[in-house]
Amino acid sequence: MKLRKCFIHIFLIITIKTGYSQKLNIALFHENNIKTLVFSTVSGEYKITGNGLPVNISGPGDIYFIALENGKLSVSDKAKSLGEYNKLEFTGKESVNTFQLNPAFPALSSREYDDDLLLLSNKVNILIINKIDIEKYITGVIETEGGSYAPLEFYKAQAILIRTYAIKNMLRHSSNGFSLCDGTHCQAYKGKSRLNSQIYEAARVTKGKVLADNNNNLIITPYHSNCGGVTSNASEVWQKNLPYLAAIRDPFCTQSRNATWEKRISVAKWENYLRKNGIFTQNARSDQYVFSQFTRKKFYKFANQKILLTKIRDDWNLKSTFFSIKSDKNTLVLKGKGFGHGVGLCQEGAIEMAKVGYTYPDILHFYYKNVKVVDYNTINKP
Repeated sequence: MKLRKCFIHIFLIITIKTGYSQKLNIALFHENNIKTLVFSTVSGEYKITGNGLPVNISGPGDIYFIALENGKLSVSDKAKSLGEYNKLEFTGKESVNTFQLNPAFPALSSREYDDDLLLLSNKVNILIINKIDIEKYITGVIETEGGSYAPLEFYKAQAILIRTYAIKNMLRHSSNGFSLCDGTHCQAYKGKSRLNSQIYEAARVTKGKVLADNNNNLIITPYHSNCGGVTSNASEVWQKNLPYLAAIRDPFCTQSRNATWEKRISVAKWENYLRKNGIFTQNARSDQYVFSQFTRKKFYKFANQKILLTKIRDDWNLKSTFFSIKSDKNTLVLKGKGFGHGVGLCQEGAIEMAKVGYTYPDILHFYYKNVKVVDYNTINKP
């Protein structure tokens, strides 16, 4: 296993330095503990190998059952067992190869993926890795992160952000034996894009394009659902100042679905929460907890004491840190704006910009300052 991880790490470094066209290794169902799953070929043909040796050929409609048993990957078709292995590979033989995975334990909804599959036993669960062309991965992330009913210019902007993030962070999980995971820790990816052909057009038109700063370095490209009318400085969320991630006023998202929200919390629960976090509240009146934000702030303050708004958001599962507090007798009403961390591109704002005629460069330059859209081959390599 250590040699395999080392090989993948070296492979990733080489591909970053030598060229853009490459496959990524994406860990699937990464936040789950998969022990049993079903593989089926949707299109094309797959060569199946176990521990490097031929096992079978899979065509459209063929189904295989894989289970973790005694630390090994047990594989069988509908008729018989095909052996136990530490590593199983499903390698596409045609120009287009697509497969479906259906986790059975735990039971999860099936997903469809392009290109190849690698399964590894780590003794406690199955490590599931999609070895996929980066442009196909981008289309899947666009649909997962950006939805299937947005304008083309929004999809183009999203494609560039996703591509930039993937290339900049492709060593993020190298110590685990893959490039990126499929959860929000990296970029949400639920398989093949199937619902809007414009997503493929956006990836095709922007192929190889990334977002760089004035020194020709890839930038960090965060995005979120809705900023509530004002984006956040990077330093307000990550304790790091990045000049191209500066707060801006965004008039485009304020009428969108996630523009506003509300949560009600009893005064007693709020006082107990503050005390647990070292805030002294003895004999405080409920109206003393009132708090206002007209522009985004970093801290909630009470009687010269403060607590990070990001902590409050996480602890109370709030949609954003951009909220004000009003008193209503024994209840505090949190009136919030936006959904997400607020840094970088506001997706609902960008969608509205595209609807009223802005192009993808317009959108990117609105949310990221002093940056440029360039071909990957022109940037400074690590």
